[in-house]
Amino acid sequence: MFGRKPSDTSASEQKSETFFQRLRKKINRGPILSYDLANLLPGRKIDAALLEEIETRLLLADVGVDATEALMSELHRKVARKELGDIDALFNALRDGMLEILRPCEQPLQVPDGIRPFMILAVGVNGSGKTTTIGKLARRFRDEKRTVMLAAGDTFRAAAIEQLKIWGERNDVPVIAQASGADPAAVVYDAYDAARARKVDILIADTANGAIRTLTRGPNIEDEYGAMEVSTFASGFVAPRGIAFGPDGSVYVSDTGANTVTRISADGTSRSIVAYYGLSAPTGIDVDDRGNVYIADTGNHAIRRLTPGGVLETVAGEPGEAGWADGEGSAARFNGPVGLQIAADGSLIVADTSNHVIRKITLAEPPPSPRRRGVKH
Repeated sequence: MFGRKPSDTSASEQKSETFFQRLRKKINRGPILSYDLANLLPGRKIDAALLEEIETRLLLADVGVDATEALMSELHRKVARKELGDIDALFNALRDGMLEILRPCEQPLQVPDGIRPFMILAVGVNGSGKTTTIGKLARRFRDEKRTVMLAAGDTFRAAAIEQLKIWGERNDVPVIAQASGADPAAVVYDAYDAARARKVDILIADTANGAIRTLTRGPNIEDEYGAMEVSTFASGFVAPRGIAFGPDGSVYVSDTGANTVTRISADGTSRSIVAYYGLSAPTGIDVDDRGNVYIADTGNHAIRRLTPGGVLETVAGEPGEAGWADGEGSAARFNGPVGLQIAADGSLIVADTSNHVIRKITLAEPPPSPRRRGVKH
């Protein structure tokens, strides 16, 4: 008599909830598929309507069409043979079917001693469950008494950043994040720096799609520059940053998020990772006519050279030591070098970003006829 009915109040509260508040509740109640099935099955009899409802729940949970068809086909077969006597048997059969699909992909995740932070990049197509898996991994490592940090590298979806923060709160682990639309590589790099400074055991980075795109002048002239067509040249990167062309027309890509350098054939049909150990957030990159790849090893504060034979050498600076100093070879010090370009005289011009200067490295054997080949940063 003194206000609205309790049911009206409840409805009003539901309407006033934001999307992220509803998301938080859904995550906090546990695994969504398990929750839905657990509330669907009790008291039901096994019939066509129940099986159809299970199929719908599987699809809504992003299990996938192929996997759902395989699971439901097996359930229908067992029901037809009367192998499932009750709801518990049906639930267990569904669980066993899922495990059977996952078992061939099962591999132990071993965190090596002596590497801190040990970095895990969650890579996969949109909607495959990367962010949720990160939350589960964070809980697992926390239960193992390891320190964990999360990096919100999927900056293309605001919901992904918020979701990762929710997982961070649930597991009591810090989350390094920036605003939606920020540079994913910068987020991961900042997180790596923070994890190293805080001596964190494991850094897990969320990612979005990473791809190299091609711009082609179109046939229709819309302005003085003409129309441009965009197509994907190569995909599967975490945070591609630097691009350079080799003397044979191949494309070299520095992947800041994966700490690698990848070589792609000129036609884009084949690729290989040519540097995958010893780099930390590589950014600027250039290639001389001998095939030497020069790399701004940003996270290690050094300039590196990858020889055609696959040997990674340090040209200038001391890997892992930031500072400011001119000098020869390892006596020099950089602080977060990013841009790198081979100059006309064969020297290397480096943007020593955190020192706010441009540095010049005179090589003992400058490359012959250096050319400008690509976009660096």
